[in-house]
Amino acid sequence: MKKFIIIFISILIFITIASIIFYFFIFTDDNTNSNTNLINNVSIKNDAYDISLENLPLEFSIEDAINSNYFVCGYEKNYNEDKLNTFISNIENRTPSSLRIAFSTPEGDVVLKELVLENDNIIFREDNRRDEFSSKEDRIIKESSFPVSDYRIVEDFLGETKYIYLENRNKDFNSRVFICSCFNTLEYNHNFQLIFKGRRDMGINTIIEKGTYLDYNVYSFAGDVFVKIDNVEISLKDAIINKQIDPQDIVNNCTLDVKENKNNVVFNEANDGGTRKYRYDLANQEPYSIIKCHTLDGNRDLYIGVPNMEFDGSTVDWLYYN
Repeated sequence: MKKFIIIFISILIFITIASIIFYFFIFTDDNTNSNTNLINNVSIKNDAYDISLENLPLEFSIEDAINSNYFVCGYEKNYNEDKLNTFISNIENRTPSSLRIAFSTPEGDVVLKELVLENDNIIFREDNRRDEFSSKEDRIIKESSFPVSDYRIVEDFLGETKYIYLENRNKDFNSRVFICSCFNTLEYNHNFQLIFKGRRDMGINTIIEKGTYLDYNVYSFAGDVFVKIDNVEISLKDAIINKQIDPQDIVNNCTLDVKENKNNVVFNEANDGGTRKYRYDLANQEPYSIIKCHTLDGNRDLYIGVPNMEFDGSTVDWLYYN
């Protein structure tokens, strides 16, 4: 009897040990594989910033990029956008830093880009090795260098799309190097009411010049432009100078009015790169139009004027005014 008990206990111990070994071998290995992608002995678990582009696995996914704190450009949502904003600030402050960018092509392939500020240069690297729909010779890592004293990062907006470029501080639009495009989150600004008062004796008048408060000129055409804030009416120029309103808020409101079919707006878009015209015919208020230029040659100006004004490709033309 005693011998039987000893044998039974020995078998029980053997089964227990075997079960423990089996558990750790199977489940721990599966867990490791599910959280860590090991290719060429490189772990990309949650910190791919420490791995050079060359050593990242070709199976690197958008989910990997999100988990590794890349700025991920989306069609309807961006991820880790604070990384982009921090890097732009660091460029202006000459603070050494880096930014990794990831996005999917329309076919679903992943493209990676990297910006590094070091030794007074902005290093721009593009990794197209995962883009199966690009030509074979383009599936490489390309590298360019730009002096930070001459170049900055600019953001260009067209509706719900934001374009990001490297731009020469002195040469403006024609020097731009495309980085990426992403979703532009818009919020409606209800804190002001735009008011236009037509004057047929007025032509094109500058409200705010480019470089003063923004990267495009704001004009009025055949009238004066005011805004009402907290039931107080002031000129649009004063409101911009006093930072009570950002001209981009006007454009954003126009975009959302069209999207949500609000405020009796009529919209059309030119084929010159994306110039957009918004015509408003509001009750108890003089009608007006807003033209936001977005031409291929870099004109981004904003015009606010009479309802039937048109854009001829470079400016508002008096020939269209009746």
